[in-house]
Amino acid sequence: MKSLGLDYLSALCTEGKVDTFVAAGEIKHLFESESERDALTYVSDHVMKHGALPQVETVGIHTGATLFEVAEPSSYYLEHLQRRHIEIRLRQATKDCVPFMAANTEKDPEKALEIMAKVVIELSLTHMDAQILDFRNAREAVLSQFIQQMVHGNVSGVETGWPTLDDMTGGCQAGDLISYVARPGMGKTWSLLYSAHHAWTKQAKVPLFVSLEMPAIQVQQRMAALYASVPSGGLKTGHLTTMEETKLKDSLMDLGDAQRPFWVVDGQMSVTIDDLLMMARMVKPDAIYVDGAYMLEHPDPRLNKWAKVGEVAGFLKKHLAMGLGIPVFASWQLNRDSTKLKKGELPGVENIGDSDEIGRLSSVVLGLFEDKTPESIHTRMVHILKGRGGEVGQFTHRWDFLGMNFAETAVGGTMEELPDVG
Repeated sequence: MKSLGLDYLSALCTEGKVDTFVAAGEIKHLFESESERDALTYVSDHVMKHGALPQVETVGIHTGATLFEVAEPSSYYLEHLQRRHIEIRLRQATKDCVPFMAANTEKDPEKALEIMAKVVIELSLTHMDAQILDFRNAREAVLSQFIQQMVHGNVSGVETGWPTLDDMTGGCQAGDLISYVARPGMGKTWSLLYSAHHAWTKQAKVPLFVSLEMPAIQVQQRMAALYASVPSGGLKTGHLTTMEETKLKDSLMDLGDAQRPFWVVDGQMSVTIDDLLMMARMVKPDAIYVDGAYMLEHPDPRLNKWAKVGEVAGFLKKHLAMGLGIPVFASWQLNRDSTKLKKGELPGVENIGDSDEIGRLSSVVLGLFEDKTPESIHTRMVHILKGRGGEVGQFTHRWDFLGMNFAETAVGGTMEELPDVG
């Protein structure tokens, strides 16, 4: 027999994302029937033991519950579970208040108010589970994350392709906003594409790549050069060697066999933040990459540029990264003041152009700079201006447009972890 709780678990197990399950918080109170609660308990135990969600069929075998195929994402059913719980509790509270409000009894409206207020406060707290947590209920969330890390290794999130950074962060996690900042011409687009290409080819992730600075065909040309390891300049101008042309054609022929899509949004569209959210909900990516995020349109035309970019950064963090439970990578500009610093002095998050909100909301901020060495034509320097846990440091990566190689040059860049305070 179908039920809302079982539909949620079916969608959750089909998606297979432990982070989504953990991010939901304590939800036992949302499950009404015994079969729903038994299935939830089994799923929770499976995650804690194995660091992964069970298959839909496995839940049925071990609990006897029938999990039907569902059409909507788990977030849809979770929302309706929450609404169902609110309605049930309010109906019960109203019923409990009746004896103190009936005309044929001695009325006690204060008692009725106390009953209703208690339920409203309880519902408000449970409805805000993602923001307000009781540490006494932390067992499942902490253990499931720990076991997932133990099973899958130190890097459990979406990788950038640069080991120094990936080891530091454990991979970019659900809710992370990762900002790539640089002056024009420093390679923000290539860096984002490299990270997206790595996640797609090495981790089997589904990227959604949005460039506000170039049309889709140019993004696809660059991706094709990365995928086939042929010079991007030669591909763009039609001047590849015979061997390179053969390599390109063979690689593009293989694209038809790719198991997962790589979504590209045409930068010539006037993309608003609402458009981006709608597209993300449709294609369900594992990570979103926004090249030139400061150019995203906001529905309120009255906002000045500073306010608009701040609102865009907040939207990327709240509604995409946290709301969809995926990491969001975005590129931004450094301001002109960053070029006036003293020799040897590096820009910081305060030098990000257009809005202070970018640095404040970002989990990680990467500054992309030209490497000041004799080999700088072939390398770029990445400074970690802000780490999720306060880490800072730097590493270099290749800047090779013949072999299309943007990998880290020597794994293990210099890192400094700032001490915990408290």
